[in-house]
Amino acid sequence: MTTLRPIGQLKSKVTVCCTICGCNHRRNLKTNVYENTPEKIEEAKAELKVKASKVDSLSEGSVDNEIITVYHGTKPKFLNNIKKDGLIDKSGYNQGWYMVSTDFESALFHAHPDDNDSNVYVIEFKIPNKENERWEGYPYLWKGQKMKDNSTWFALMKQIPKEFIKKIHKINYDDWIKQKERGF
Repeated sequence: MTTLRPIGQLKSKVTVCCTICGCNHRRNLKTNVYENTPEKIEEAKAELKVKASKVDSLSEGSVDNEIITVYHGTKPKFLNNIKKDGLIDKSGYNQGWYMVSTDFESALFHAHPDDNDSNVYVIEFKIPNKENERWEGYPYLWKGQKMKDNSTWFALMKQIPKEFIKKIHKINYDDWIKQKERGF
């Protein structure tokens, strides 16, 4: 597999808070363009629109502090267990094992197909975010780790119940490969 190198970037008018250095500056959403063709430029514009809609929905949830939306990428063979039992950390619920992200693309990047199914899945969870003296996502999530890609990753403090599953996103193999080539 060859890795494509971007030839440029498109920037959105939508901005997000900087997570690179922790400052309060807002930065434009960006996406890479890999070919200078009208089709590829339109694809990049569409990708920016999707990212912008996710920022809008995340910031709405953050303003009222009622719900935090997180995503978990998984293999098809684990999907039925998660639908039945919720998301369980089989490693023991320790702080350093990040399992969910506020960014769909990051979760998709960590999903994998298995031999029986060429699709991958990203599960969207809506977790109650009651006002507390601790941190966002408590008591289900450990304090989040901000990443350079504007996502926040969380380790589980305890099982995320199946009732918190909002949507299961099915991504075909070809779209997953394209995202893997772009990175997250």
